[in-house]
Amino acid sequence: MPGPLVSIALALATTAMTAAVGEETDAPKMMGSLSCSSVSCHGGQIDNIARPRPREEYVRWLQDDPHAQARATLQSDRFQTILSRASQRADGKPDPKMQARCNQCHDPVGMAAELTANHNLGHGISCESCHGNAEKWITRHYERDVNRAELLSLGMLDTKNLHTRGKACASCHVGSADQDMNHDMIAAGHPPLRYELTAFHDLIRHKHWDDSPERLQTRDFQVQLWAAGQVAGAQASLELLEARCGSVPERWPEFAEYNCFACHQRFRVSSSLLVAKRDPGRPDWSRWHLTFVESLQAADRSADNDSSLQTLRTIFSETFPPKQSQVLAASAAARRRFNNLTPDESFSAEKLLLTLSTSLSNPTGESDWETRSQQFLALVAAERTYRDELAKAQFFARLGSEEYNRRLTEHESVVADLTLVRTWLQFEGGSAKSVLSDEPQQFHEHRQELGPQLKTIADKMHGRMLLLK
Repeated sequence: MPGPLVSIALALATTAMTAAVGEETDAPKMMGSLSCSSVSCHGGQIDNIARPRPREEYVRWLQDDPHAQARATLQSDRFQTILSRASQRADGKPDPKMQARCNQCHDPVGMAAELTANHNLGHGISCESCHGNAEKWITRHYERDVNRAELLSLGMLDTKNLHTRGKACASCHVGSADQDMNHDMIAAGHPPLRYELTAFHDLIRHKHWDDSPERLQTRDFQVQLWAAGQVAGAQASLELLEARCGSVPERWPEFAEYNCFACHQRFRVSSSLLVAKRDPGRPDWSRWHLTFVESLQAADRSADNDSSLQTLRTIFSETFPPKQSQVLAASAAARRRFNNLTPDESFSAEKLLLTLSTSLSNPTGESDWETRSQQFLALVAAERTYRDELAKAQFFARLGSEEYNRRLTEHESVVADLTLVRTWLQFEGGSAKSVLSDEPQQFHEHRQELGPQLKTIADKMHGRMLLLK
């Protein structure tokens, strides 16, 4: 440290340097989507809705992206009812702290106090929610000499990396310690969080980016996207579990960790509880975000024989409520193990379909709605991959037009089979409350058929994918 004899000039220089270092280490701030909306930047008018072009991104997001409506959700009558219930105040009024919790996912830009210019635009889930807070990179990202590594060092998120993309989505669609959508909020009316990346991608009908280059350049892109989402979802769910069981004892157990339909079901002679062969009164731990992660772990060449996830399953299956200290230790071990897992770029559609076929051949395998739904969504990702790879084979002249059309027509039977399975899995129309009352009626009626039907589809598609190699 400089002594009293150090000159004033040196002292001032040192102070300035310290301030500069402090500014560099501060987390970058949000600038708001209006900072991207200039016509010369990303606010150009749309020329062709089916063909995204650079500089149209802001307008496309504003018009067609569901995330742009996230703030409007907070203004709806349904949300106000949920907020009032979740606040649990005697006077029925919303709790500002509960509102702030909702804003973390639905209106992160609106939480930035310095943004006061226009409260109707620039709020919601916008550019920086996915691309990173822009304070440090907004004046650099359009310059000709800038490279991606520099932008990442300034706080931009690498959304071209599918794993990074999946983790960004999972932060809200699965949750985190700071963004925990727990059972209290579900009981108040918020839908459960069931995240699957390829399905969520498909919900954005007119994307603000052109995904055709990555689909063209990446072998089995849809399966790669699916795998990235599975890994990101598992990592986020384990981090969330660790945070939940590290909370005060009064908050444990957290019922959002369980399969909803272990408790929410109609009385019937052959209930899902009996079919699953569980002890009465002992709910089943949710498998939604962890259905496939062990298969993806096995595909990781660096993976060793890890039993942390099985330890967690055993703890949840043997006692209710499970001991908080045991879950905390096991969840921390599983989180550390799976945080090192990254999607295997060699994990192909063929491997996915073979994995599915093998698991569906197991007569003692899980047959609950969550597991069957995840298996169905994996098949949908493989089906989209087949169509992409078939189109690429024609584009690069590996298949003639006649053979391409023949295979596409032949493939219609798979699409029809998947459509039928979807009707067995989907919920009847109604509110979120009716969704939570039980698994879909058709699922119960076709429970025994679902496994064999999914295996038939997986085997059929596996043979067709092999013919494309």
